[in-house]
Amino acid sequence: MNRIGSIALLAGFAAAAQAQTVAFTDFSNGPEGWHGNGGAHVQTGSGGNSFLRIPGVTDMFWFEFWNDSNPDWIGDYTAKGDLLEFSLDIQTNSITVFGNPVDNRPVILEFRNFNYDHDFYPYASVYVELGRVTGFAQDWTTMSTVFDPNAIELPEGWGAYGNEDDLGNWILPDGATFADMMSGVGEIVIHSAEYGAFYPFTRFDLMIDNLHLRNVPGPGALALLGLAGLAARRQR
Repeated sequence: MNRIGSIALLAGFAAAAQAQTVAFTDFSNGPEGWHGNGGAHVQTGSGGNSFLRIPGVTDMFWFEFWNDSNPDWIGDYTAKGDLLEFSLDIQTNSITVFGNPVDNRPVILEFRNFNYDHDFYPYASVYVELGRVTGFAQDWTTMSTVFDPNAIELPEGWGAYGNEDDLGNWILPDGATFADMMSGVGEIVIHSAEYGAFYPFTRFDLMIDNLHLRNVPGPGALALLGLAGLAARRQR
């Protein structure tokens, strides 16, 4: 599902597609609606770059960053562009369970729609794994995904939550399409909680920066389709 590429490859595709910024948060002006668990707060590093950091002092099952108030990041994604690219930079200082480093945890991008809550489902959502981070310290890494918010079917590699089939697999709500989910995004979440997985108490010391949503118009955008989870090393 995920592919590893170079920054040059990613930049080349982006330039060809003439991506236009829809939303951008680099935390230089504060959180701009973004929150995190585990005591997350905006911090400025020695180089002057600001980021949102979970400081690794609280035991929790997964890390989570979310935004449910900034209109740039929520609302009708089908109106934000025909093809969208989401990217972020992430760095880990440590991920530990009882003091021992964890090999890896997923980085999941999820869009939650609260118009489809029913039974014990408080929301419906669509999500994709952008990549994985290691608990042995990982330098700043860019992860991204490109998707069509107007698609009817789930894009390849994406999952859904909010209903289940006869086998107990999570699926889209009855009659709902991927575009229906994207037309009413009430919350965007970046987290490490795979649905159905069990996690022990874990301490995360990690940070995110440069959250970017781009509209990728034109024929050049077709080259980007399917590159879910593209990751590249980044120099700061």
